[in-house]
Amino acid sequence: MRMRLADSAVISRVWSLALVGLLLALPVAGQITFEEASKDLESPDAAVRLQTIRVLRDAGYVEAALPLATLIADPDRAVRLEAIGAELGLFLDESAGSAGSLAARRRSPEAAFLAGPFAVGLTPVPVEVLTALRTAARDLDPGVATEAIYAFGTLGSQPAGAVRADLLRDAAPDLTALLGASDPNLRLATLHIVGRLFAHRPWEKAIDQALGDAVIQALNDRSERQRAAAMQALGAMRYVRAVDALAALHAYYQRGELAEASLDALARIAVPASAPLFQAAIKGRSTRLKRSGVEGLARLGDRAFDAEVRAAIRSERTQPMVLAGSFAELLLSGGSLDGVVNALNRADLYDQALGYLLEIVPGRAGLFGRYTQDPEPRLRAGVADVLGWSGDLTAVPIVEAMRRDLDPTVVRAAERALVRLRADTR
Repeated sequence: MRMRLADSAVISRVWSLALVGLLLALPVAGQITFEEASKDLESPDAAVRLQTIRVLRDAGYVEAALPLATLIADPDRAVRLEAIGAELGLFLDESAGSAGSLAARRRSPEAAFLAGPFAVGLTPVPVEVLTALRTAARDLDPGVATEAIYAFGTLGSQPAGAVRADLLRDAAPDLTALLGASDPNLRLATLHIVGRLFAHRPWEKAIDQALGDAVIQALNDRSERQRAAAMQALGAMRYVRAVDALAALHAYYQRGELAEASLDALARIAVPASAPLFQAAIKGRSTRLKRSGVEGLARLGDRAFDAEVRAAIRSERTQPMVLAGSFAELLLSGGSLDGVVNALNRADLYDQALGYLLEIVPGRAGLFGRYTQDPEPRLRAGVADVLGWSGDLTAVPIVEAMRRDLDPTVVRAAERALVRLRADTR
């Protein structure tokens, strides 16, 4: 259900009251008060505004998010960039990654985005901040626009439920327009953001057709990086209208990075018409194409492919292929989750395993309960994150129990999962 204007006004009033409390009571780093710092955001001197943003960012007060959002449209380029970075820094999860990597994410919106959707903390990002960042993606300066869209994509991965639905609906026209931007870096960033924010979730509405078709158009971009990113986004969205174009491109390229990217996208969309491509791939020599073929047949869910996939995997020794085999076994013959879940303990397989589990978990949350007692904190935290993205309210009791875990990273992941689960209304 969309937020009413009255509800939005109440939220803004709450933020304003919280800010007033800080203005009256809290000092900021150095010799100035929070009130003085906030007034300095309106200084006619760009150098003063710039320094004030840094003070508020370093103080870490999320209550400064709304006043900082106004400077995302500042006349001065350096101020705009600093405000974008400050907003990002206020909402990143400091417990995720090392101190060095956190510093890098604070400096670079792109680095923050690449850290993944779990890099954002628990504090709700105000809609006004997301709107300001999305608007700034239309900045006449391509560098500012690119920083803004990466920050929007990073922070925009946090909302769930009705707030997420509103966010996607409102963002789709802007992102569609940005895919036609003249700057290649901005187009590339937009493709990455579309793939992240509009990644398929079985309980959500179909992808906005204008946006999906604009991504298909990006398959014609002159840059191979753009074409590969478009393929990745279409696969993440599971945009069925792209199947014919992707199949034609796969037939054209046959081998190499773009052939692999096109088959990977087809394997994620996984329509029955693509089965012959997957069957041919699992008999070929390319390990990457073979893995996509296995994944595609697995997602089709037809037990008739089980023996064929098992035969293709039988002689494989590389761990990514073995893991793909475990994924296929689970979907085609009801095998155990162990092979996929246990891969969370390996840094080189973590992302692959996490991706599989995010697909598997909807409707299967109850199967994950026993893994919350695994001796490895990394695995338990990963399970909590997976359950948080399941859209399955039956996962709530499992994750609630994980808040009593002895490892702080697991507790943090459980809290993050509960926020998302409770907001996710289906």
